[in-house]
Parts: sequence; C-alpha cells; structure tokens
Amino acid sequence: MGTTEYAPGDVVYFPVGPFWDVCGVVREVDPHRGELRIDFDEGLVHREGGVLRARRHSMTVRFDEVELLWLPESGPDFRRRAPARSAALL
Repeated sequence: MGTTEYAPGDVVYFPVGPFWDVCGVVREVDPHRGELRIDFDEGLVHREGGVLRARRHSMTVRFDEVELLWLPESGPDFRRRAPARSAALL
C-alpha cells in the first residue's frame, strides 16, 4: 500500500459492527499493513478523590473498519483533528 488518507490526530468512527458509532483518535498509521492504532474513551470522565478519571482504551484496526469523521459544514476536504494529548494523560 502506498499513501493513506489517515494521519495521527485524525478522528475516525466505526460505521458498522460491535463498535458501531464509537469515535477514536488515530495515534499511529501503518500503511504497509493497512492498520491504524486508535485511542478511545469509554463512559464519562468523573472525579475520584480530586483526580479526573476516565476509562481509556487502545486498539489496532484495519483501514476498511473505520471512516474519517468529516465536519458537515466543511465537507470532505477538511479533516477533523483532535488536539494532541500530553503523555501524562495517556
């Protein structure tokens, strides 16, 4: 595989399957294997003892399992990028 339309920071979602409508942030792209490493959160962020907590997950998916999340007012020429997280949050 040559070039890919995915890049770190892209927001993707699962259009079908058990993770239907779950959004994630692309962290790594492997164009040779056709895979993405994505991070996503589960549930709401909540406070425990003065510390914000969230359930974070990471998984590897194939290019054909997810789609880029497009902003409707901008059309397909604009990729929605998530802000970079600090290492402390990962």
